[in-house]
Amino acid sequence: MLLDRQKKAIIGVSLLILLCAYHIIFMLVEVTYERSPSSEVEKVTLIEKKLEGVRAILPERGIIGYISDLAPAGTADEEYFLTQYVLAPLVVADDVYHSFVLANMHKADSKLTVRDNLKLIKVFPSGVLLFKHNDDL
Repeated sequence: MLLDRQKKAIIGVSLLILLCAYHIIFMLVEVTYERSPSSEVEKVTLIEKKLEGVRAILPERGIIGYISDLAPAGTADEEYFLTQYVLAPLVVADDVYHSFVLANMHKADSKLTVRDNLKLIKVFPSGVLLFKHNDDL
């Protein structure tokens, strides 16, 4: 009877250790996949490609405005911060009150309400629109 209890205890502890090891390995694989350096580099590369040609029109330094057709959370925030990174040393402000305003569009049927004093100066094939204030033309 004592031997039976020991066997049950050993089996129970062994199962618990295996279960914990499984969860640890699963979490490590998930974290490694989500935060691998290559996926972060790929995100920056995608934004660089999307903004290709924009840099040539913009001033070297200063502040530009930024709008997007995505809801302000998750992917929209990430793209905004990556845009800031790619266009540095330009400062990218999350508003439309600057000489240039960059619109980061994702859907062809997006409705974009543009202020009267903004003039569209360039549409890029990647879905990026560049506006300039009429006051600065």
